Amino acid sequence: MGNAFWIQSFQPYDIDLTSYKQISNDDSLYTRIQKGWNQVGIPLGYTVNWKDMYFISDSTGEKLPLNSVLESNAVYWYIDNIKFQGYEWAKPDIALASPWKGYWIKTKMKGILVFPKKPYVENPVYSDSTQVVPLAKLTTSNWQLNLTLSNDKYIDNGNIIGVSPATMKDVIYEPPHFGEFCSLFFTDAKGNLTQNLKNDFVQFEDVISWDFTIKSTNSKKKHLLEWKKNELDNLSLYIYLVDPENEKIISMNNDDSYTFIPNNTSKTFKIYATQDASFQPQIVPFKFKLLQNYPNPFNPTTTIRFGVPESLNNQEITIKVFDILGREIVTLLNKKLKMGYHEIKWNGKNASNIPTASGIYFYRIKGGSELLVKKMILMR
Repeated sequence: MGNAFWIQSFQPYDIDLTSYKQISNDDSLYTRIQKGWNQVGIPLGYTVNWKDMYFISDSTGEKLPLNSVLESNAVYWYIDNIKFQGYEWAKPDIALASPWKGYWIKTKMKGILVFPKKPYVENPVYSDSTQVVPLAKLTTSNWQLNLTLSNDKYIDNGNIIGVSPATMKDVIYEPPHFGEFCSLFFTDAKGNLTQNLKNDFVQFEDVISWDFTIKSTNSKKKHLLEWKKNELDNLSLYIYLVDPENEKIISMNNDDSYTFIPNNTSKTFKIYATQDASFQPQIVPFKFKLLQNYPNPFNPTTTIRFGVPESLNNQEITIKVFDILGREIVTLLNKKLKMGYHEIKWNGKNASNIPTASGIYFYRIKGGSELLVKKMILMR
């Protein structure tokens, strides 16, 4: 009693529950809870409020409110409608617990979860959907934005970024997944989060950023990332979504979605928010890059552009030119660089400042253990 089970089937089918004995008020309504993630099912034939449940600690025997022992202040359930499958979540003080539905909860300790015998009778403030701060309450020091990820079958809703006072920063962890799914979570020192609220701006030119990862078992399909840009209309904020792998910057104030194909089971993004209209996000290469020089062929000068990823930030970068026999002609660069795109020019001269002859040359870039080479043509 009180356990829940996830069943993944190859086709739809009905389960007849009418023959099973219903729990009555004479039964002791509790289930054991382990520290960490637990699958919980409501052993009742009617809906109750999560806030009416309580917890008895194994270590102290103390009776505690449920939300005081939750490591992730949320309850999660799985939805399966005609169009999508995926998780929803809500905070326990405003969510309802329905019979014959399985829930994830994450607790700080072991103990006993006691279910209420009192059915829910009032209209809930909020149920079976993710809560976001109402628009009328939004300010630059207290705002939230919900991100929804979906493909043609699966959905992950209720992924929240924003700014909030410390007293309102509930930790909401990403729940475990099974089978096929698509998932969005924010990467943080605390772990993988469904909600990631940051501190307020200190100065006008401050920039707040969020890193998040998308995982999908259907990585070759189109995925849609959506948000409601009208939720930002009353705020003097400029918010940008950056896709480093595809080197794209999307203004979240102007657009309300971004379509992409992950191509891998995991893909990373970044979001920036600022009050400064002059701010422009910098594209940081997803990996070490060496672009073709231009012009090519050239005479007498050419430009070499290259990209330094975050993994090589503030590390020594070396660019050298070699002739067709592999002899070093000149070192163009040997210094520590910040991540981002850079460029350097070669004037067609060797280390002694003597013009080199027409021909094929190779330029090589080295950063850490990575080495890239391209060829160019000098025509006198």
